[in-house]
Amino acid sequence: MAGTVLPYGDYKGFGIALMVDLMAGAMTGARFSHQADSFVGEEGGPPDAGQFFIAMDTLAFGGEHFTDRVEELFSVAVGEPGVQLPGDKRLAALEASRTRPIAISRELYDNLIERAGDGVPI
Repeated sequence: MAGTVLPYGDYKGFGIALMVDLMAGAMTGARFSHQADSFVGEEGGPPDAGQFFIAMDTLAFGGEHFTDRVEELFSVAVGEPGVQLPGDKRLAALEASRTRPIAISRELYDNLIERAGDGVPI
């Protein structure tokens, strides 16, 4: 099954990965994960990945306490070593980019300044 997404958590992780492949592959008519070409690079064709969305009314699942319960779960999870929530790394990088300059080579800097001065799109 080369090319499939590596499941987390042994057999339970495989079950989740299998569910996603069934919903996003079998139910949509798209390729399964082991058949799809890469999303990056130029080899192969389009990945032909399927998308399957589920919408739930959170009021039906915990009512007005749903958000508080989710926050409690997240708080406990991130307190464990090595645990991060989806998006944490991206948000940390965004925050760091606001306070820390980005280093570029002098050659690139000069090239950008030259293009900007000539009105040439960068």
